[in-house]
Amino acid sequence: MSRSALTGSDMAVVVTTYNRPAALALVLASLSVQSDMPSQIVVADDGSGVETLRQVELWRDYLQHHHPTTVLSHVWQEDLGFRAASCRNLAVRRTREVGDVKGVIFLDGDCVAPPYFVKNHAFLLREKTMVAGGRGLLSRPYTDSLEHLADGGSPREVVGLLKSFGSPVQLWLSGACDRFVSMQQIMLTALAPLRDMRSKNDALVRTCNLSIRLADFEGVGGFDESFVGWGLEDTDLAVRLIASGVWVRSGRFATNVFHLWHPERSRAELQGNASRLALTRDAASARATTD
Repeated sequence: MSRSALTGSDMAVVVTTYNRPAALALVLASLSVQSDMPSQIVVADDGSGVETLRQVELWRDYLQHHHPTTVLSHVWQEDLGFRAASCRNLAVRRTREVGDVKGVIFLDGDCVAPPYFVKNHAFLLREKTMVAGGRGLLSRPYTDSLEHLADGGSPREVVGLLKSFGSPVQLWLSGACDRFVSMQQIMLTALAPLRDMRSKNDALVRTCNLSIRLADFEGVGGFDESFVGWGLEDTDLAVRLIASGVWVRSGRFATNVFHLWHPERSRAELQGNASRLALTRDAASARATTD
């Protein structure tokens, strides 16, 4: 391992959620069985009801008993529509209040992480890089079955539901997941240069699965909170980071997650967000011209 590589104790995981407590339980279960536990998990709650708070409290007790060095926090903002950007910023500020971390992993509350997720994100993350992971999409029947079983289950019971994720091939063969090759863990040193081949491609970046050094994130002011509604707040962040000299590193075959099915979200605010993103791109291009 390079001396510049981080470990789980250097990392905080920010989990964004909104009124989906059974899915959140599956995600927190997956984070409770990491081979290298993070020092913090912060649930970034975009205005959920009391059921989500109860779920967080249940898992906080579980982690205190099984992983006392991992602190689970909960931040909440008023339900004023989809405001993932401001909610994630709020969660990152909480990490500063709780303790010292060097890197943040952004994970959506409907994305189940494999056991090596935190370890590999930390290993791949360097100064002036962000690690962009991918996802495999789970089918609606499989998702419905998992959430039904997780609803009201104890943490130990929910952890037991994760066994099926240990075989991506079987999930694919059964039709439960749309891919299996990229869901494998392949950390060969010889393949490392391939991870940096598209280092300025912001299209790779999705904040459902992204890690970044805290200093680099804060250096661009975090997420732009004028982005409301679904879409493009992650691309805007990526464009500004790339313009500041932070490169994209692929986390495929190392950090991919299993995305629980959900209906397509409203795109009502997408055009306004696209206009904001265009301004960000123009500013980044102007900066590149003058540098």
